[in-house]
Amino acid sequence: MSTRGKYRLASLAAAALVLSACSSGGGTKASSDVLQVGSSAVATLDYSKSNYGYANSLGNLVLEPLVVTKQAGGFGPWLAKSWTQPNPTTYVYKLRTDVKFSDGQPLTAADVVQSLDYYKADGSLVAFNFPSTLKSIQALDSSTVEFKFSEPYPAWNSTLSGAALGIFEKKFFEAHKSTFGQPGTGVIGTGPWQVDSLDATTGAALSANKYYWGGKVPYSKINFSFFSNETNEAVALRTGEIDVAFPQDPRAFASTAKTKLTTAKTGIDKVEFWMNTLVAPWNDIHVRRAVAYALDRNALVNASGVVGSPLDTVIPRPLLLQLGTTEQVNTALDGLREYPPDLTKAKAEMAQSAYPHGTTVTLATVKAVSTTSQAVVAELSAIGITAKLETQTDEANNAELTSGNREAIHSQVVPVGGSGIDPGLAYDYMFGSANAKAGGWNGTNWSTPEVDKLRAEGLRESDPAKRLAIYAQLIKQYADAEPLVPLYTKNQTVALRPGYTWPDFGADSLFNEGPWPLWLKRGQ
Repeated sequence: MSTRGKYRLASLAAAALVLSACSSGGGTKASSDVLQVGSSAVATLDYSKSNYGYANSLGNLVLEPLVVTKQAGGFGPWLAKSWTQPNPTTYVYKLRTDVKFSDGQPLTAADVVQSLDYYKADGSLVAFNFPSTLKSIQALDSSTVEFKFSEPYPAWNSTLSGAALGIFEKKFFEAHKSTFGQPGTGVIGTGPWQVDSLDATTGAALSANKYYWGGKVPYSKINFSFFSNETNEAVALRTGEIDVAFPQDPRAFASTAKTKLTTAKTGIDKVEFWMNTLVAPWNDIHVRRAVAYALDRNALVNASGVVGSPLDTVIPRPLLLQLGTTEQVNTALDGLREYPPDLTKAKAEMAQSAYPHGTTVTLATVKAVSTTSQAVVAELSAIGITAKLETQTDEANNAELTSGNREAIHSQVVPVGGSGIDPGLAYDYMFGSANAKAGGWNGTNWSTPEVDKLRAEGLRESDPAKRLAIYAQLIKQYADAEPLVPLYTKNQTVALRPGYTWPDFGADSLFNEGPWPLWLKRGQ
């Protein structure tokens, strides 16, 4: 992440403060000019190697995108001040001319090209953002970037607005290729803050970027404390050691923290049960359908402690409403194979499978969905599937899901983040055969030629009615084969210490609307 001047480690005093804060499960009480944030750990700021640099709310304070999502709909300028589409397969972006990196160097088109080429390289964990139809990214001059596609790609601005595509400085990258993003090196960006120190187990210290193009920032320093469990994090919020946190188990967090939470009115994140269709027993369609009938989505929402809604489609219906009315969406989904909770039907499917007397499996789980995973284990036992849970760290789980050894991927309850609000792009990274390989996120390893075709058609089509028809067919393909069971959508939640407010906190506020502390208010 970025720094002012050459990347520097924090002073011994500052580093000691961060270490003390994190090791005790919190930090020194903040002044009005210092923001203390609770988070799970961030091991690297190199997005090509880990998504936790941006997914844990830290990355986009430093690395900014070309455009941002607007709550009212559509996209707004950010590092790019404007863009044009001279023809259906070409996008041209004009960069702001007043933007400097935190070392004082001006942002140029060469920095944008370097950043995006790096993110889309083979093996990058964020390469899913770039369609195979993207043929070139080039600098037309020092402040103009051109993207050329082999066919129309109307969803491109939705891609560019994602927190995963924050722009870094080319010069710094080239000087630190072997350690880029790691603690002790970091990255240099254009954002409101720069990282002074990062420890992968304890926390990070950020300070204001004096060159920030957006003017004076509301906090001179932001300290991140990394917590291994949310109980300690909730206690830290209650005692005033941190000011803000983003809990995965809101109900338990609120109870421990003794505070009310701010929750987005809608949710684009979801939770699903993924079954690795390459291995037994999940390669048996009757087992997969049995699981779908056995899992009670309402009960799982209640068990999870989140604010959310039961989910019955791989693309949530609220996203489809961007493409048509409720009646039109329902008409498009007519004939969808449905799996209401029904143990009789679940047992009938198991009876048709190769495992009529049941089977034993091992499932992976991570902290964010551990409660849901335990509830799933209990519900599977009712149909003769005895499941053992193997707890993994977030980083280990991500490494497994994206590894080249696809048969080794555990079936599991998966928290699925929406990468934007476009109904086709939001979860595109988990669809299709292109994502069922090393670096890809299709942990079910299931696809068909028809799914691949529909995925491509949906992203190049601009007519809403036609897109709705395409995605309805994609949803039906998934429901027929049932490689995964959609469980529930999850509304983003933020916990704030008294004295802080977040007006207009929404489903996409944390990742796609710009550096989030700019919208966080204090003293109100």
